[in-house]
Amino acid sequence: MIVACTEALSFWPGRAEHPALDEVSLKISAGQVVLLQGPSGGGKSTLLRALAGLVPHFHGGRFAGRVVVGGHDTRRASPARLATVVGSVFQDPETQAVRATVCRDVAFGLENLGVATEQIPGRVRESLARVAAEHLHDRAIRTLSGGERQRVAIAGALAMRPRLLLLDEPTSQLDDAGVAALQRTIAGLAASGVAVVVAEHHADRLGAIADRTVRLDAGRLGGCEPPVDAGGPSGCAGRELLRVEDVEARYGGVRRTDTGRAVIGVGHRHCAARRERE
Repeated sequence: MIVACTEALSFWPGRAEHPALDEVSLKISAGQVVLLQGPSGGGKSTLLRALAGLVPHFHGGRFAGRVVVGGHDTRRASPARLATVVGSVFQDPETQAVRATVCRDVAFGLENLGVATEQIPGRVRESLARVAAEHLHDRAIRTLSGGERQRVAIAGALAMRPRLLLLDEPTSQLDDAGVAALQRTIAGLAASGVAVVVAEHHADRLGAIADRTVRLDAGRLGGCEPPVDAGGPSGCAGRELLRVEDVEARYGGVRRTDTGRAVIGVGHRHCAARRERE
């Protein structure tokens, strides 16, 4: 089942002449871990914000294409509605804390969603336990290390029980024990059907638990993406998986020319291959 997809997604922030995302098309299935790779400024964080609906709701600029998450078109669904489906953890966890203590900070999103008061303490402890941070429950946010703040930010996203979790450089402030705990958390989420998209420079830290890697460079998909759940239900319908155009092959002692092309993936030029040979 497809949890999220983008169709020819392009985005020009502000008055930028060149797009931060350039016709990005991909599908993300339930229980799948997708690792985003690419250089700084290549579009990884922008893609995460688009999947969360922050692009275009909170980031000004021009938006083209389509993003569907949990059946909701992000152009039409409000950020509050999308928050019930997708959870996000940004690169700098210090900017995400809004309450003075860990337990209250993790509970913040639940309170805003109107979760029953009696259910909140249990969900807070459950989410902290999933990132091996239950011992931080009563700590003041200002006393936490960078790695501890990272875990608390992830716990706050998990408390919302999202169908899609977006993580931007989640290992940047974690030690080896924290990375190992995060690996277990992501693997457990995937096993329960949650899709996880991770933008991470250090592929060696999370690559072992990723189902696939997607590379973004200058806003474009840089490699062919294997098709996922071609026949399953999807909010983005009608994108082709394979097209063959004017392919010609000649064998024997005669001149051979191949000027055809095959487009594999989700119907866009990023995975196109074209050959001309004698």
